[in-house]
Amino acid sequence: MRADVLVIGGGPNGLTAAALLAKAGLKAVVLERRETVGGAAVTEEFHPGFRASTVAHTAGPFRASLATELGLDQDGLFLEPEPRLFAPLPDRRHLSLFGDPAKTAAEIRRFSAKDAERWPEFEASLRRIAAALGEVLALTRPTSTGRVPATSSRSSAWAGPCAASAARTARTCSAGDPWRWPTSWPSGSKPTCCGP
Repeated sequence: MRADVLVIGGGPNGLTAAALLAKAGLKAVVLERRETVGGAAVTEEFHPGFRASTVAHTAGPFRASLATELGLDQDGLFLEPEPRLFAPLPDRRHLSLFGDPAKTAAEIRRFSAKDAERWPEFEASLRRIAAALGEVLALTRPTSTGRVPATSSRSSAWAGPCAASAARTARTCSAGDPWRWPTSWPSGSKPTCCGP
């Protein structure tokens, strides 16, 4: 068997890379030392009758664009767990966080009415921060020489300036209240260089 590319490691990143390479027409072979592929996302029995993902308890940070590109969002194959987080406490109470801010606020209210009241604002801030960081994370990193790798798009040369612009915006917009984040970029500060 002849391969165009060898991918070392059959974890989520290796499998994603191999799938994208295969989709681009290359023959990718994944090499994994374990009997099972999946890496940190593999489900294993940790006690007789109890199975769970050994490390990755969610599918994140798996970019939505990758799920779409690989067709994982079709026919319900790509799942978002609910609750998103379950935290049992020693006194037998628990706290669950959900994708629905109102449902999470109701859970938090059992512990703190003040925190529950502020949760929707905090959650909205996290979504705005995630959207801004998502733009930066989708870029190809610059090389140590500042040159664009031959296999990268032209936009990768601008990753450094974009990241710096996003960081400046974060400092400017959150000054005074770390939970506040803009609903839009301040005039002139959006990293417009991030486009292809």
